[in-house]
Amino acid sequence: MTGLVGIKPTLGLTSRSGIVPLTLSFDVGDPLARTVTDAAIALGFMTGVDDDDPRTLESSGQYQTDYTTSLDVDALAGARIGIAREFMGHHPDVDARMEEAIATLEQLGATVVDITIPENLQSTWGVMGPAVTAEFKPQIEAYLSSLVNGMAKTLSDLITILTAPEVAESETPANPGRISGLIEAEESLGLADTGYLYTAQNQIPAVRTAILNMMADAEIEAILYPTMSCPATLCLRQMTRPIPAQRMIPIRLNT
Repeated sequence: MTGLVGIKPTLGLTSRSGIVPLTLSFDVGDPLARTVTDAAIALGFMTGVDDDDPRTLESSGQYQTDYTTSLDVDALAGARIGIAREFMGHHPDVDARMEEAIATLEQLGATVVDITIPENLQSTWGVMGPAVTAEFKPQIEAYLSSLVNGMAKTLSDLITILTAPEVAESETPANPGRISGLIEAEESLGLADTGYLYTAQNQIPAVRTAILNMMADAEIEAILYPTMSCPATLCLRQMTRPIPAQRMIPIRLNT
C-alpha cells in the first residue's frame, strides 16, 4: 500500500518479542524500506537469538548480520518466475503496475511464465483462520499483561472498550468485522481446540508441501502476484463490513 520494499523472513530469523500478536504462528518482524539495499541493511540489524522469543533459537549459527553481501544486480539472470494471473483483473491500475514489474524482471534476465494456481490454494485462509482464532486470545492477553497498569488486560476488556458508545459512536469506530472476530476468539477453546491442533500439525504442512510441489512441477523459483487486488483508498475507514480479500495469503515455506 505504501510503495515500499518489504522482506518477510522465515519464522525464527527475527524476534517476535514486543509484537502485538495476531497469531504468532505467522507473525514476524521485518523491515520496510525505500530500496532493496536499505531493506537488506535493516534486516542485518534485526536478526539474532532473543531469549524472549524461543523460536529464534532455530536461527542460531545460521543468521547473517550483513545481507548486503548477497545483493547482486545480475541475480535474476536465468531465474524462472511464475506469474499467478488468477489474482489480476480486478483493477486496471494494479494490472498496469504488474505488467511493468514483469517487463522489468525480463529486462533483468528472468524468464516469466504463466502458471495456474489450483483453486484450493488460491486462498489459504481455510487453514490459517483456525490458527488465528485459537491463538489470538492467549497471545494477545500475554502481550497485554506486559503493559503498564491501567491498560486493558484481557480480550474481554478490549471488546468492552471497542463496543462502548464512546468508541462505537465516535468518528473512528472499530470495524464491525474486526469486533466480530474478537468475539469469535473470545468464545473459542483457544490452544486446546482439537480442530486447531489438527490444522497446525497436518493441514498447514500439507499446504506448504502442495505449494512447493506446484513450484517444482512448474520449475519456478518464485511466484509473482499482486498482494492486494485494488489500490488503497481513503474510504476504507468508512466500511461497515470487511471486503473479502481477493488474494492468496502466503504460507512460510522455510526454504
